[in-house]
Amino acid sequence: MKYRHFITLGIKTDGKQVLTPTGRVLGQLAGAHAEMGEPTRHHRVAGPLAATAVTAPVLGPLALLGMASKKTKSAAFVAFADGTVHHKSLHGNSAIRNAQREVVQFNAAAAAAPTAGPRQEAAETPVRLACGHVTFITDPKIVIWLDADGEKAYYCRTCQADQTIIATGPDALRSPGT
Repeated sequence: MKYRHFITLGIKTDGKQVLTPTGRVLGQLAGAHAEMGEPTRHHRVAGPLAATAVTAPVLGPLALLGMASKKTKSAAFVAFADGTVHHKSLHGNSAIRNAQREVVQFNAAAAAAPTAGPRQEAAETPVRLACGHVTFITDPKIVIWLDADGEKAYYCRTCQADQTIIATGPDALRSPGT
């Protein structure tokens, strides 16, 4: 089996799944998305401070340059369609640059990954209007709104007017007289 490794992100893919370097499955590649956190810069104090006490007599003012150095930190995240998130801490400019490149490559691989199953079309709910026409609604939010109590109207494209809804669901497919 051929794997694509994203070393800085701490993951690998087999074209369908995302795994840790040890082989533990993290989630499906299809629908996954990688992002970078904002980098932060931290002053290094302990190491350079101790070094200046030792090297100051030899180097003079050059010993203080160590105190001016900063350490950059960031994090990379891979979010999966099921809601799980993989986190990888990054330390140093080199790791952050490599992770930025890998995030772009991973997102391209995830976008090209085949989906888990056949694509399902949106369910259609039939609606009978007062004018006698039947229309089909695919938006589930509208269907929930139509199922709520109260008189509702819907635009009939054939009549080009708002019409009162008299039936929804399987009842809308039956003839009005039956």
